[in-house]
Amino acid sequence: MAQIIVRQKGSLTQCTRNWPLFYMNDFSRFGLLVDDLSRVDRLLAKAGYQLETGECELYIAAEGDVPAQIQQVVSLLQGQGLDVATADLISCVYQG
Repeated sequence: MAQIIVRQKGSLTQCTRNWPLFYMNDFSRFGLLVDDLSRVDRLLAKAGYQLETGECELYIAAEGDVPAQIQQVVSLLQGQGLDVATADLISCVYQG
């Protein structure tokens, strides 16, 4: 089962769930950035999404057509006036 990661904008923590043991510049982790994570949590739970809460992010269970589910989540959140953006959640990570 895939997971869609949703993180609070401005959060300085990095998602480390399911990172490979070794990675280089070609590793990325797609996710959504939102302006109000607690509100997103309530809205998605009310809409029937299966959620898991992380330290500074939510994980939405996704099966089947994941890109279509991402579009549905974005439409739902934007329809409620939330600011949603897609992002590489691994940006600015240094491995030395």
